[in-house]
Amino acid sequence: MFKFLERKSSFLQAIRVIFFFDIFVRIIQFIRELIFSTFYGFSRVTDAFNYTVNILGTPINLIADALLVGIIPALNKKNTMQEKINYVFSLLITFFCIIFSLFFLFFIFYQHIMKFLAPGFDPDTLDLTFQFSLLYAVIGLLTVFNRIFDNFFKAEKVFGLFNFSNLISAILSIIVLLLLFKLTPLAITVGMLVGALVGFSLLFIRLPLKKMTSFDKDAVTLIKRSIPLLLSGGLGVINTFVDKSFSTVFEAGILTILSYATMIVTLTGSILTNAIGGASYSFIASEIAENKKESVINRVNQINFFFLSIFSLICLGFIVLGFFFLKIVFLRGAITAEDIDILYKLTLIFLPSTIFSSIGTIVLQVFYSYDNLKVTTIVNSLCVILQIVFNILFIDTLGYYTLAISFALSSLLSTTINGYLLHRIYGITAFHYRFFLFSLVISLVTPSAILINDVWILLLMIFIVISIYLVLCKGEIKEYKQKIVLFIKNKSKN
Repeated sequence: MFKFLERKSSFLQAIRVIFFFDIFVRIIQFIRELIFSTFYGFSRVTDAFNYTVNILGTPINLIADALLVGIIPALNKKNTMQEKINYVFSLLITFFCIIFSLFFLFFIFYQHIMKFLAPGFDPDTLDLTFQFSLLYAVIGLLTVFNRIFDNFFKAEKVFGLFNFSNLISAILSIIVLLLLFKLTPLAITVGMLVGALVGFSLLFIRLPLKKMTSFDKDAVTLIKRSIPLLLSGGLGVINTFVDKSFSTVFEAGILTILSYATMIVTLTGSILTNAIGGASYSFIASEIAENKKESVINRVNQINFFFLSIFSLICLGFIVLGFFFLKIVFLRGAITAEDIDILYKLTLIFLPSTIFSSIGTIVLQVFYSYDNLKVTTIVNSLCVILQIVFNILFIDTLGYYTLAISFALSSLLSTTINGYLLHRIYGITAFHYRFFLFSLVISLVTPSAILINDVWILLLMIFIVISIYLVLCKGEIKEYKQKIVLFIKNKSKN
């Protein structure tokens, strides 16, 4: 089993491996959330859990995303396996110190922080959030450690191990939840902790070397170089805190509904983005290092056209089938039909962001491969500031819908501007004006379905959108058709 998982992969093989494992992991994680919400409903209990995941998970993900983007290029410069392992262990030590310090300060000043960040929570909810946070702190630390291991194996073009450990982790987390969820609401975090520990162990035992001979100062250098991303991401953390602070003042359950709408959109986008984006970074970084610009352009264009097509189709499908899907999945236990209606409307607003976030992922990978963090940091920072300002200005008028609208607008702006600057600086077009126009159409049409009750009008609208797609993207469609035919012919010959 491990021999198969440790096999080096080509780009297409990497996509298949990541996708195969990731889709099962995401489904299991979704079922875990579904079990939890079915038993406790959209209530203060689920609010406390989702608040914990956002308030602690966001800075953890910031640290992981900002500081880990340079790991693969750095590992590519190491000459021996011992040097690479030294670098990995040095990162583990450095990240432990950073994350432990942050959590230590958080728990010391917990009451003061939560009075400011969660003004709508009552004492019982605050106490439950504290219990969730204690467990999630360890989960977050292990998650970052596992991400470090993942980057090490990706640098070696090995994509199976991390995804296999994620699958085992997800299975164990849901088993523990099923055993304990009637005894304590903390069962969901207990299960996640057990899964994270086992995942860490599986990755650690497969390291080719398990001893560090010296501390690699490049681990500290990585942090210094990532300061721009940390500053930019810090604004994102502030924005999350602002969003969740606003969410706590609405009636109980709204915070959970907002979190679930985000989860559905993230799940929808991440299944493909994780597979393709997770595989592409290693190859894009290598091609740029080898000055193969044409290969980078072709790879980026093919990936982003695929993202545009598939996520646009998902948006259009959700307009017609989304409400029925949400009723089938969520309408049970303590969840009401009114909850489903709000969840459907919020998801419609959030959903077009999958197009921009997926394309934006590839755009950022190209910038990171060129060792350029400054441009994206400035752009993303400005977009986050605009998002925060939008929330503050319109929260009283549009209510909780403001949080979804501002997120969608921020995704659109950041990807569009970063894509334009990528073309301007490096001559790589990742977001054609035709892609932008069609993405804008989808972004307007999808949430507008909230206002239309006639199914025939919705179908006519979808037909018009598909016609626009066929006109704008006919060149890319023809190219993809030729490649598919060629692929099938080659397969039949073999």
